Amino acid sequence: MRSLPNKVEIDAAKYVDRTLNSLTPYDKPTQRMWYDTPNISLLLRLDRFVRLAASTSFSPFVVKVEKNQYGNSHLRARILPGGQELASFFYDLRTSGQAYSPFLRYAPHLEHLFEVYRFHWMTGNHMQTPDRPFDGRRLWADVYNDLCMRLRQDQSLRKILQVPHHNWSTTGFENLHSLNRSLDHLFSEGHDLTVYHLRLFASRTRAPICASPAQASRQLDGLDQEPQGTDSQSQTSLQELRRLRACWKKFRGLWATKPAYFPCRPAYVWSIESSLEDGYGIQLTLLFPTASLTRDHSIAEHHACCIGNYWVSNATANLGHFRLTHKEPAYFREGWIFGLIRADEVTAKETLRRTLSSLAVKDALAIPKNRPPGTYFQISHDSSWRTTRKERLAPHPRE
Repeated sequence: MRSLPNKVEIDAAKYVDRTLNSLTPYDKPTQRMWYDTPNISLLLRLDRFVRLAASTSFSPFVVKVEKNQYGNSHLRARILPGGQELASFFYDLRTSGQAYSPFLRYAPHLEHLFEVYRFHWMTGNHMQTPDRPFDGRRLWADVYNDLCMRLRQDQSLRKILQVPHHNWSTTGFENLHSLNRSLDHLFSEGHDLTVYHLRLFASRTRAPICASPAQASRQLDGLDQEPQGTDSQSQTSLQELRRLRACWKKFRGLWATKPAYFPCRPAYVWSIESSLEDGYGIQLTLLFPTASLTRDHSIAEHHACCIGNYWVSNATANLGHFRLTHKEPAYFREGWIFGLIRADEVTAKETLRRTLSSLAVKDALAIPKNRPPGTYFQISHDSSWRTTRKERLAPHPRE
């Protein structure tokens, strides 16, 4: 049973929380609207709970009858030796509804958890601490033990986690392996790097992917059987996604025609990000060998803005827009190293690797329900940097 590296998972969950649950108006880039659900960081905790429950056979709690100083009997819950980690997820289940959205498609083992939890007799009751009575005969610890047992009894859970075709983290591992292999090759060449992070959009306003958070909340409460206007919104967002891909393909093809901005073909990592309320966009990281850049590019932010404006004017016909990722600290926070990374700056390189790794595995837990199949993360494998400066500045072929 595979699980992703701990720090990578945490970073990816934070990244998805920020992109999936937020909206920034085009004309008010400093005003970002946030939504509380779905809570992807909580979903990560539930993912670990399911995997741990499937790989163990013991109950996290043992319930015994004890007597107090007055001789009265009462039930007492204690955590079994070795069951501390499994028991630690008890409180996450109390708020598991915050991780669920009817507009997301979850990894099969998480769908299985939601299905078991939905029909379990603990559902609908206000969860208390393990020592509190559930009824006259059982404590809440008994209820939690029973849920773990029911998860294990269904043999489909083990099959879901063992068959690679159904294990969404497999794709995350493949992306991560490709990314690390490319970065190892890049770093081994001993170049100083100039790194830019841009968020690219094919239009200035975008249709919600599924439905508004208010509609999602109504459906979770059972007030709406079907989200209002979801079909038309979904069709519009899918059309916008196709246009975004077309603009991105055109943009890559234009690099060879603009040596002032692209003196060589940069290495790059791109990922399509999703927002339930704000549609689709591309997170692009460009990695130039610093030696290939002229004095005109000495101001990194100016060079990055020139590239972003080139996207808007030539790839989107002035219909799109861009943002510099590192200029949105409240959105992405630390980790998005921008500008020069010297060849001997090991810490900066590893920070960059960890940041890009979060993009590689961001779809391991959940994706928008109506998202079509396709490539949503990719790394360039251009080895042209092992040339002389004169050769690097020569025009490169179109893709």
